Amino acid sequence: MGLSPQRPVRRAVEQVPAKVRQWLTVDYPAIQAKARKAGAQIFFADEAGVRSNSHHSGTTWAPIGETPVVPATGKRFGLNLVSAVSPQGVLRFMVVDGRMTAVRFITFLKRLLHNQTQPIFLIVDQHSSHRVRKRLLQTPEELKCYVLSHMRSLPQTPALLRGFFRKPSLRYITA
Repeated sequence: MGLSPQRPVRRAVEQVPAKVRQWLTVDYPAIQAKARKAGAQIFFADEAGVRSNSHHSGTTWAPIGETPVVPATGKRFGLNLVSAVSPQGVLRFMVVDGRMTAVRFITFLKRLLHNQTQPIFLIVDQHSSHRVRKRLLQTPEELKCYVLSHMRSLPQTPALLRGFFRKPSLRYITA
């Protein structure tokens, strides 16, 4: 019948062919040109989770009627990591304890930049840790400005302030 045992290739169902063509013909060539002009190195970064029970050992052969058995553990454990790879074959990675967060991604970025002598253009996907609007405060002055900004905006929301007193333990307080 012309069939042979093969391992399937996985493709994301969310993939939009028109956007892929746009990326290949317009977006990425523009990034390459800007990186070349800036003397920058391009990296592609992504997260991955490795699990003890998700390994697929591939396809194998066995006599008809005798299903091959591959030893595996019933224990479930895993490891998360983030990595960045360049088209030149440079790899940087970091093991992540727990799930990937913006703070952990920023830690990885700092490590990626450590001892880097040229600019980096980093290409990432839409993972929430890459898109977070959380601000990284690096000095006491930045923290003070951030807190003052929020405190100054609170008087503009009297309903929110009144809501603080709806907590059962504070209901004895009246306006």
